[in-house]
Amino acid sequence: MRGSARTYLIFAVVIIVLLVIFRPVPKVEESETLVHKGEVVQILESGNQDVLFRLKDGKAFYINRGLEQGLELDSLRHKFLQKELEFKYPDYWSLLHTETSPRHISKLSYKEEVVYSEFD
Repeated sequence: MRGSARTYLIFAVVIIVLLVIFRPVPKVEESETLVHKGEVVQILESGNQDVLFRLKDGKAFYINRGLEQGLELDSLRHKFLQKELEFKYPDYWSLLHTETSPRHISKLSYKEEVVYSEFD
């Protein structure tokens, strides 16, 4: 019986660690987001049709499956390269995220134009 209790404990710890590592990006209200403004120096596809924005200050942000949602890289590059955009993103922590990891975009704006938003 002692061996099976140890096995269950190890299994439970592994499950908890996996949940902490791979937890999804939380859905938040716009008022709960962090805001960062920066000049875009590169726009490219990353991962599973994600749109990745690299900024002059070294930060990076992505729109999850942005290409599937109708965004087009050429159009985004033409309109927003070398421009300052405003990125709103959720404040969350994961073992996989470092300070330099790309952050999930909840809302993207250029001046008064909303380029992308997950908010209603």
